[in-house]
Amino acid sequence: MIDAGHLRIKGGTGIRDVELAFDKQAGYLPVTELPHHELFAGGERLTIETDGHAALPFAGSLEAPTRLEITAPAKLSLTQTGLTVRWKPDHAERVKLALVVSKRDGRWVVVRCKAADAAGQFTFPAELLAGLPEPPRDLQLEVTRNQMVRVATAVEGTGVILHASFASKLDAHEER
Repeated sequence: MIDAGHLRIKGGTGIRDVELAFDKQAGYLPVTELPHHELFAGGERLTIETDGHAALPFAGSLEAPTRLEITAPAKLSLTQTGLTVRWKPDHAERVKLALVVSKRDGRWVVVRCKAADAAGQFTFPAELLAGLPEPPRDLQLEVTRNQMVRVATAVEGTGVILHASFASKLDAHEER
């Protein structure tokens, strides 16, 4: 991570203004203690700017994605017909899906996929699920809505990516 100086985020309805300072060990940390709220509720315009340091200064904005609501499945379970995940579509660029299957002996597998947010659904094929560890197993599905915008800096041909996201997850255990 590169030090871009103080980073300011404005416009969130959860917390109106946030200032972060760079720490070589931990990355960016709040300058003052933040209340335990979300930075944004979703849909509002966030402005992000820095004064520059080792990295060039930049300023830009993006529309925060709305909260991601998984509408199906109601309960996480891997079947022989695949796993279809549905959500309420939004304007975000993409949705990332991560399916984690783990065994009590420490073995685990992560399947990561991407889908267009506007599609509102994604199916993990049955053929793929057939290769995952058999029950008993723990399951975790994390679905993340990501909005990213590329912003230019003062030097032509350089820039940064602004990113805001919401995540939802489902957990389950399958005995047999």
